[in-house]
Amino acid sequence: MLINPGSPAKGGQAAGVYPPRAGEDDRLKYFARNDKLYMELKREQIEHIAKLARLELTEEELEKYGSQLSDILNYIDQLREVDVAGVEPTAQVTGLENVLRIDEIKDWDGEEVDLALKDAPELEGRQIKVKRVIE
Repeated sequence: MLINPGSPAKGGQAAGVYPPRAGEDDRLKYFARNDKLYMELKREQIEHIAKLARLELTEEELEKYGSQLSDILNYIDQLREVDVAGVEPTAQVTGLENVLRIDEIKDWDGEEVDLALKDAPELEGRQIKVKRVIE
């Protein structure tokens, strides 16, 4: 678990080498910045994430997006340190609410039904036939 050489020593450790935090393993790379310890994704991890997302990245993109993803993960790590005791969980904070209406069934007369069925690409009886949808 090497970090950028020349990083300030912390807790009596050799400069640039730190033990992993609790729950982390030594496959992660760490570096110090402003007296804080940060994680940096390794190239293999970035390539794996890109493969999972089915992204074909150039060398330049791997470097750029890997750095950005590491920054995002470090920011999330900072958020974990915030004391949220007593804070109610919420999905949104704007106070907006869904506006719902009651579904009303409206009967069509025969002429409206014939007009709608006339434009259908394929019919089965008096119903519109569509391709099967599987998600």
